[in-house]
Amino acid sequence: MLEKVMRRADVKEFLHEVLIDERFYNKTSPEMQEKGSYPKSEYSLILVIDAIIKYTILFDTEDLVDEYILQLRRFMKKCENYEDLVEGINRVIGKITAVILKIDLEEIETPENKKRILSYIYNRYITNGYVFHSIPGIYNNQVEENGLDPFDFNDNNEKLREIKNILEKHNGKNVITKDLKDTSYITITDSPAMAYHYALSSPYYLSELTATSLYMENEKKYDRSAYFRKDFKASEKNIEQLCRDLELSNNEATIILSYFVEEWKRLEVTTKEPTLVLIKRSSVNKNYLKDYRKILDTCDKEELSYSISRIIDSKIKDEKRYTPIAKENLKVITLPKYREIYYNSMDFIEQVEEEKEEIKEEMPERVNVRMEVVNAYGNASILALLGVLLIALGATITILLTIYKG
Repeated sequence: MLEKVMRRADVKEFLHEVLIDERFYNKTSPEMQEKGSYPKSEYSLILVIDAIIKYTILFDTEDLVDEYILQLRRFMKKCENYEDLVEGINRVIGKITAVILKIDLEEIETPENKKRILSYIYNRYITNGYVFHSIPGIYNNQVEENGLDPFDFNDNNEKLREIKNILEKHNGKNVITKDLKDTSYITITDSPAMAYHYALSSPYYLSELTATSLYMENEKKYDRSAYFRKDFKASEKNIEQLCRDLELSNNEATIILSYFVEEWKRLEVTTKEPTLVLIKRSSVNKNYLKDYRKILDTCDKEELSYSISRIIDSKIKDEKRYTPIAKENLKVITLPKYREIYYNSMDFIEQVEEEKEEIKEEMPERVNVRMEVVNAYGNASILALLGVLLIALGATITILLTIYKG
């Protein structure tokens, strides 16, 4: 149902507003801001996607989506900080659950009804819920047919190692954070927000290289959302600027840009959609909470929204998984492209009209990120040769004058 909900006109219009309207996108994230791995304006979008994914896991009906979106829009405008926003979302989830269970909203805070609501949410979201992994879109069919195997995603590691070594030699230690000493695992998270962030960034090493590394935090110099938009030219400019800032040679910059172009084409970055793999919690032993009984026992003393948060808030940020996951235990879900969200229908048509000239996704004829020392030597050599010629000319004239006088 997630794909269907995400493609509803009202949902897409709201997501578009979240990206372009300052009333929506000026929120900050205590969970993700510290990573420095995404543009500031993207967090609100990620938070709203998180809320929508939670809705589709908890409820089987589209009937209440319009009301849910209406409430999300109201909270996004009203709430100044992250905590209030999340609390508001959890209150709405509690009310929708009450409607599903036919509980009178005036009786929602009684201990008995709280336990009914929490039991429903726990059963749907934890016992029969999902954890998440994100993959590049070119692997969708492979994962659907064969399941998820960590060893299926080790392409081009040797070349990536060369790129990482070049960057580290020039103090670019954390441009690419992927640990290339251990590539035999995938990572899972129970946070829809983080999962969607990774889907927009997948593969993460390419996102870091082109737009989201800590070295590109200066949004005046770098286009931080270039990779989210899958903008080849903007990503290329970011890499060129990075090479200048790290003072790479033209030859080193050429190696990195060549790798970027090869990976961009191999992964079909421009055309593929963000992809989530929903993995049954039961298949990875994540289908229970140790403190669930305590949550129920203390719910009469706590706000319902707080008790809900104790169940559905993220507890697995980035966990390594080394064993394969069978295809019957997962679902592959494609979501709208960032670019599709950023431009509404009319804006997108205008944008396409402006970009009639096809962008060539290929290496520039010449990579010149800095004036090389060798050029200085070349200029010096020309001057030296000119000096030798002048000396020789002077000596010739002296000899001729001597002969003439003699």
